[in-house]
Amino acid sequence: MSYTDEVLKFGGPRPYDGVERRTNLSHKTEFLPSAVRTDGRGNIIDMPLLRRKPCFGRPERYFRALPDSQRAAALEDPTRREFNLFTFGGTPCERCPVHDACAAVAFERVDSVLELNTKLEQWAEASERYLGKKRFIFGPARDAWQAFLAAIISSGGWSSVNDGRVAAAAHETLDKRRADRRESALRSRQAKRRHTAPLSISTIDDRLTDAINRESDRRYAILIDMAKRKSGPKSCRRLNAEQCRRLIEVWKAKSSMMVAGNPHPRHCDIISWLKHHTSITDVQEQSLPTIVSRAIERVAELQQEVDGTYIWPPFCPFTAAGLIPPLFFPKC
Repeated sequence: MSYTDEVLKFGGPRPYDGVERRTNLSHKTEFLPSAVRTDGRGNIIDMPLLRRKPCFGRPERYFRALPDSQRAAALEDPTRREFNLFTFGGTPCERCPVHDACAAVAFERVDSVLELNTKLEQWAEASERYLGKKRFIFGPARDAWQAFLAAIISSGGWSSVNDGRVAAAAHETLDKRRADRRESALRSRQAKRRHTAPLSISTIDDRLTDAINRESDRRYAILIDMAKRKSGPKSCRRLNAEQCRRLIEVWKAKSSMMVAGNPHPRHCDIISWLKHHTSITDVQEQSLPTIVSRAIERVAELQQEVDGTYIWPPFCPFTAAGLIPPLFFPKC
């Protein structure tokens, strides 16, 4: 956007309405006029970093935002330029925490160019009999305001150290966000790789493997006995020997993955383990999700405490193998 377009925008009725959404003007930065240093001609040479305030110190925005009750006092009585003596109303300037500093810069910029002073006084005189928006769009007041904007454009504008600082801060924020996104994506890929890649049995201590195998044999015998006596949970009463074997294979896969470093394996992790490390080869691959899902539900029922007893009591491979379990290791 050119400087001419900027002046016409901020000197117009709706300078904060963008193409798709309204400009966000909120910020937490607060400072007094004394925090802003200028060269005496309206050019800002030092000030605190101020974001989201492209209107700061712009005469065309400041004088257009003044309410009727304060405009005359601010323009006619130089002593009223002690800006904390009046308030703004009906515009975002009313809620701006840096309006005093903005006013100081706006007045200095107008005072730095004789033509601006003259045009501002002419507009103040021409708009005396109008109120509100009529001061800018009716008759002589409109022409005088346009002449004031033209004088600002012909002055060439003023510089502000804040513009460069805001751009630098925006680039720094953008770089940080990109770095955060890259780091987040890397962590996500690592987590996905860790959970989806099949773990190797070779990473499990032989003593843990033996403990899991012994417990699986014991639990298989319990399942077969329940099936013969038609006891236990309803979902397990009519299992045949092959179904019991598949149920045990799922439990072994989950337990092995837990001791191998995945304390909370998902269904897809268990399926991957079964494909690589078990003897379940007599079923189609498409059936594995259903088998695993049903087996996990049945395992939960078998491990549930009923009247103070368990069909499958809690089991820790580390304790069974005579090892010290990791902190917060869940029961299998």
